[in-house]
Parts: sequence; structure tokens; C-alpha cells
Amino acid sequence: MKITMVRLLAALLAGVLLAQDGKQTPVSPGAAAQRKLVADYEAAIKDYQAKSKALMASEAWQKAQKADDKEALKSLRAGLQAVDMESFAKRALGEAQQIAGEDAVPLYCQAVIYGGKSDSAKTAFAALREHHVRSPQLVRLLESGGIIARALGPAEAAAFLEQVIADNQDNAARAWAMYWRSMQLNVRNAPEADQKRAQELSAKAEELAAGSPLAAKIAAPRFEKERLQIGMVAPDIEGVDTDGTAFKLSDYRGKVVVLDYWGFW
Repeated sequence: MKITMVRLLAALLAGVLLAQDGKQTPVSPGAAAQRKLVADYEAAIKDYQAKSKALMASEAWQKAQKADDKEALKSLRAGLQAVDMESFAKRALGEAQQIAGEDAVPLYCQAVIYGGKSDSAKTAFAALREHHVRSPQLVRLLESGGIIARALGPAEAAAFLEQVIADNQDNAARAWAMYWRSMQLNVRNAPEADQKRAQELSAKAEELAAGSPLAAKIAAPRFEKERLQIGMVAPDIEGVDTDGTAFKLSDYRGKVVVLDYWGFW
């Protein structure tokens, strides 16, 4: 497993990935750098989590916790250095500025995702708005639309989303921009005109994103309203039990049934 990961990383750094047919598919330097950045960030997160787990299992921590010594706990926690997201944002921005054209977009997006309200994020956003608003690769950022509002503020975020809706021709990017803009417009006590446009944008986004998780996300509130209200017949569910026997929820109609939904995310 470790050997496989090393080979994959080497391929990324070399600028190629192996396709399913065994042929080499080119990977742009910007995309390869962005993937390496994300891998390094995730490794840093895992390292922090491991150190945090070790700290909480330590004798000193257990003793302080048992004594309810908040100062001691605070002191111990202070020695645990959190992952510096800003440093990763600066690294993404710096690498993006060394790359020309569309190839820089994945790194600019990553700078915003990691940078929040920092100067690095604002600089990256400015570059995206000025040079790359038509890029299909903006979907990397638009999938995390809440970050846009936090980084730019409501008014600038709205202007950016409107710009993407108007100028970007990629269905996925436009759908995400429409979805987040509809969420901005459809707030409590919003003017009727805003509510109407929010509905139009949401419907168009669902159409553009048909078959994708975004389409399901948009449809979920409607499904809940139409199918999951108290007193309604529950949608039928089919599955296989622990013995491999197929069953349907409707098989138990008339009986008390407890549904326990869970998964790994």
C-alpha cells in the first residue's frame, strides 16, 4: 500500500497519471501542485490528530482531568500546535503566482479555501475574478460556497456569484453559483422579487446539475416537504438483511418500525 502511494505521488509530481487503459494522461503542473498541497495539508491534520490523541491519553492529561484542573489542561493543550492553515494558503498563492494562465486556477482556489479572510485569500480571489471567472476549474471553490461569503462578505460574494452565472459556460460551475446565490436571496422576510429569483436560480441549477449530488441536495427540501411529513406514508426502502435476505419496508406495514440511518463520512 505504501509503495502504491509513493508511486502515485511520484506520478503526480512528474505531471502524469495512469488512466484505466494504461495510457498516461497529462496532469498540469498547477493541478499536480494543488494535489501535493492538499496531501501535505491532510498529512498535517492527521499528525495533529495523532498528537492530540496521545496528549489526552497521557498521564499528565488524565491527572489534570481527574482533578478538574482547567489551568493545567489549558497549559497542556497550549503545547499542542494546531495546523497553520494560513501558511498553506500563502504557499498555494505563491505557487499559483509562478504559473501562467488557467493552470494556476486550482492553486488560487485552494488559497481561498485555506485562507478564509486572510490577505492571501483576498489576493487569490482578486486573481480569480479578474482573470479566471470563466474557468470550469472554479467548481473547486464553488463547491465550498460558504467560504466565499466568509472571505468576501455578503455583497462582494453576491457580485462574484452573479459574475460566474453570467460569464461561465461550464454547467457544474454555473449550477453551484446559482445554488449559492439562490440561498443568499431566499432568506427570511426577503422581498418577493428576491424569492422569485431564488426559485428560478434553484430550478435552473437543479437542471444543469442533473444526476449529481448537487441536484440531490437541491431536491432534498422539496422531497422532505412532499414525502416526509408526519402522517404521510414513508417512502418504500429496499435492502438486504444481515442474512442476505431481500426485504422492503412495505413488508412491515402495520407494524411498529424503527429506522436507524447511519454511515461513514
